[in-house]
Amino acid sequence: MKDTHINHVSLEQITPLRNEKLDLVGKITSLIRKEILSGRFPAKSLLPSEYEMAQHMGVSRPVIREALRILSAQGLVEISHGRRPRVKDADTQASIVALDALLRRSNSSMLDLIEARRVLEGHISFLAAERAGKEDIEKLEQSIMELENATEAEAACQADIEFHRYLALASRNIIFQLLLETLRGPLSESLRQTFNQAGIECALKGHVPILKAIKEKDGQKARKAMLEHLEVAEEHLLKQLRK
Repeated sequence: MKDTHINHVSLEQITPLRNEKLDLVGKITSLIRKEILSGRFPAKSLLPSEYEMAQHMGVSRPVIREALRILSAQGLVEISHGRRPRVKDADTQASIVALDALLRRSNSSMLDLIEARRVLEGHISFLAAERAGKEDIEKLEQSIMELENATEAEAACQADIEFHRYLALASRNIIFQLLLETLRGPLSESLRQTFNQAGIECALKGHVPILKAIKEKDGQKARKAMLEHLEVAEEHLLKQLRK
C-alpha cells in the first residue's frame, strides 16, 4: 500500500550510467544530491526503492545502498529499515558538525578565531542594530542578566555564547547564524580561557555597550563596541597563553 499525502519522486531526469567504469558510487551520489539540492526531489518526498533506482541507473543495488548511506551522512536522506528512503528537511546540524570537526582538526589557534570573529561579529552587530526587534532585545538583556548572575564558569560561558547567538539571530542572516554556530566549540574554549584570566566582568563590560547601541539602532556604534570587546578579549587571551 502506497503512502498517501507524500510526494514520490521520479528518476526520469537522471540519465542511466550503463557501462560506466569510473566511480559509480560517487557519480550516483552526486546525481541524487543534485536533484535534492535543486528542489526537484523535495523535502519529505519518498525516493524510489533501491531496486527501482538500481534498475533505472544501470548499477547494482550495493552501489545505490552505499550512495544513500553517504547522502544520509550528509544529512540529505533519511534511511529506515524496511522503508523507502526519504528526502530530509533542510537541517544545518550536519554542516555544523562537519565544519566543527574540520576546524578542530586544523592548525587554527585561538588568535585565528579572534581575527575571524572581528570580521564576522562586527558586521553581525551592525545588522543586529538595524534589524533587531523587541523580542531580540529582550533575549540579549536576559543573556546579560544570566551572565551577571552566573556562579560557575560553565554557566557564564553558556550565557556569553547565547548573547552572541542572539546577535546573529537578530541580524536576520541565516549564513551568519550558521557560521557562528559552527564556531561554538572553539568559541567556548576561547571564553573559558578569557574567564580564567579576567573573570566575567570583562564580558559584561563588553556586552553592555553593544546592547546599548542596538537599542539605539546605531549600526556603526554597535560594530565599534563589538570590535572593542574583541580587542579586550584578545589582550586577556594573550596573557593566558603566555602563562
